[in-house]
Parts: sequence; structure tokens; C-alpha cells
Amino acid sequence: MKTSKEDEILTDIVSILKETISEKEREILLSSKKELDNHSYFPKIISTLEKQLTPLAVSSKLSKPLAPFYLKITSHRFKYKNFGGGLITAFGVAR
Repeated sequence: MKTSKEDEILTDIVSILKETISEKEREILLSSKKELDNHSYFPKIISTLEKQLTPLAVSSKLSKPLAPFYLKITSHRFKYKNFGGGLITAFGVAR
């Protein structure tokens, strides 16, 4: 089952794919769309998108339609917030 964040990102991707973007960007977005359609782990999809789009953003090669989307996925709202949760659990159990 998709969350509202997943639906939002999927809607954004579909919309951006209708725009004029580079072939590299299109490949990245199509891959992420496929992962979302297959209900893959959402934080991993966002992380992969960020890793693949950051070099384009840093070198100012990000297409205009993709810039707001990049800012969205790199915002705090889409970061996985349970970082270190497993470590805390592991330390709590090992008494």
C-alpha cells in the first residue's frame, strides 16, 4: 500500500516525465517510477534518487522541470527519521 508521500512522488515523476528533460534524467525517473510501482522500500528510492540527481544539481545540469522536485526529495520531509534506531534497540537488549 502506498503512502501519501509515495503517491506525491509518483505523481511528480509522472508529471516531470511529460516535460523536456535530459535522457539521463529520464532514465533515473523511469527507474524510480518502476520501483514505486513495485512497492519497493520508499526511503531507499528517495536515497537513490538523491544520489543520482545530486551530481547533476551540483554541476548545474539539472533540467528546469526537475529542480523543484530535487529540492523536495532533499528536504527534511523526505528523510528517513529512524536513523540509528536499530543501534539503540541492539544496545538496549544487550544488558
